[in-house]
Amino acid sequence: MKRLLFSILVTTLFSACQKRADQSEGTQSVDMVKPVEAKSIEPGVELEQKAVELLEFASQKGQSTQTAILIDLSRHSGQNRFFIWDLQANKALHEGLVAHGHCKSGFYDETVTFSNTVNSTCSSEGKYSIGERYLGQYGEAYKLHGLEESNSAAFERFIVMHGHDCVPDKPRSASICNSEGCPTLSPAMMKTAIEVIDKSEKPMLMWIFK
Repeated sequence: MKRLLFSILVTTLFSACQKRADQSEGTQSVDMVKPVEAKSIEPGVELEQKAVELLEFASQKGQSTQTAILIDLSRHSGQNRFFIWDLQANKALHEGLVAHGHCKSGFYDETVTFSNTVNSTCSSEGKYSIGERYLGQYGEAYKLHGLEESNSAAFERFIVMHGHDCVPDKPRSASICNSEGCPTLSPAMMKTAIEVIDKSEKPMLMWIFK
């Protein structure tokens, strides 16, 4: 019975996707794994190639050709895999940790399984347009609009970008928490993202891949 009650409590605390835009207080930290410092991984050639492709896509779609967000979920969750990217200089401006969807398999699961199905609690791969900023269950958040078949249900699924204090500020060797499909950042990185996104004259793109 105690184990069942604990499981229910953890499920409630880690509900990391916002399903309405009403204001409520932020959650308390639920990161129960002791952080272990780890070195950051350099962005590398693969991300530079992705950025070149994303720049062309942005030009075609009328999105910002100045900055975008790349999320490389092929990397361990304790390493930096969220990148705010300068598309013109083809380099990372900021980088940090980001949680991926647990797909109902646990809250420290490294496995990344993509799905476009409602209630799957999985991440969805593909390119997104970053939409309106609003104040939701976990504070400031951005609505996301899927631009490909692989993420076309993102808005219906309430997949948004938001912060949560279960996501650490620095890389570590241990796994970080999972979300219910939302790209979830540390509160500090979310603040940085807001500063960049809100300065953009055109909607910015986000690309989630592995």
